[in-house]
Amino acid sequence: MKRISFCLLLGMVLALVAGCGKTAPAGNAAKAGNAVKADPAMLEQANSNIQTRYAQMAFDDTYMYFSSGDHVYRCGYDGSDVTAVFDRYLHNLVVADGKLWGNYTTGNPEEKTGLYCIDLATGAATLEVETSGTDDHVTSVLISGDWMVYVAKNGMELVVRNLSTGEEKTICTWSEEENTTEDIAMCLYGNTLYVQYYTDPSEYRYAVCTYELGSNADTLTELGTYSYSDSPRTLVWMEDGFLTASSPSSGEGELIFYLAKFSDIQDGKLSYRKEENQIGVALANSHDRSVYNMITDNYNTSRYVLGNNILFLGYSKVYYYKDFDLTNEQMLVELDGVNDKPNGVHNGSLYIFDYGWEAQFVKISEDGTVEYIPVTMPEE
Repeated sequence: MKRISFCLLLGMVLALVAGCGKTAPAGNAAKAGNAVKADPAMLEQANSNIQTRYAQMAFDDTYMYFSSGDHVYRCGYDGSDVTAVFDRYLHNLVVADGKLWGNYTTGNPEEKTGLYCIDLATGAATLEVETSGTDDHVTSVLISGDWMVYVAKNGMELVVRNLSTGEEKTICTWSEEENTTEDIAMCLYGNTLYVQYYTDPSEYRYAVCTYELGSNADTLTELGTYSYSDSPRTLVWMEDGFLTASSPSSGEGELIFYLAKFSDIQDGKLSYRKEENQIGVALANSHDRSVYNMITDNYNTSRYVLGNNILFLGYSKVYYYKDFDLTNEQMLVELDGVNDKPNGVHNGSLYIFDYGWEAQFVKISEDGTVEYIPVTMPEE
């Protein structure tokens, strides 16, 4: 099996068409091939955002940021200098341009909920976007420059906000029947937003779309559709497309990962279920069904790509598959509720914050090496 090297750079830009909400003419997406230099942190942010649901960590050059108890903390990569930076538990943490962003939810009707912004230099906090309460969660946040993109209304709305002016626009809405994932898989590279979402859940059909920030377009531009895959939560954005697991709805046949390349879009269709798009070694139907079910679990399993390897965070264990060989499983870490603990990827390593009897970070490197970093938490 040919070894495929994955890097954290977007190597392909899809051509956008003029006009809002129109399907791209045949061949437009496939003709794209101009390489651009993308910030690797954007790709890390996007994958952490969709993979960890609300418990995502954030990172900058000096600190890791995570929520625990009733605070958001920062911590050095060696476990030192733990400091509270905000006095509430925030979900969907993102660091951009010296500011920390996160979503606050509460069942207390007297407290304001929504997206907070904390200036990390001054500690000043502002409520940037106010939401209506527990039925109006923000489920994903991405930021690049003057732009913020977030998924609101428990996954039912996709909103673009100009951080300089405060103006925002809802560029796509879904009903509960149209979106069953409670979130939208998206990536933001510079001013280009990439989105994947259900268009017809009953037929397991998805759309791959783009939106150019600053274009004043009213909706997404659809580039291609495809069918028969797991939830968008199972995908991992890659340099020239996205990685997704294919498991037949009948449960028969092999389970295999495919690299769905943007260049595979032809005539409005994304056809990636081809031999040349297969990654690693397939898992036969005769294999342990618990492993099969864990890999295809849309809601209880987080997945990350580190180098040319994939990791799964189940309920209590972290599994590692070198070179995407799904028949060669290594159990690296065992922690109760590991999938709910703050976690995220930075500089090619996965970090998990474990706060039990003693606080520690579990760091998993690309080669599967596990390091335990002790942390002394301040008293609340």
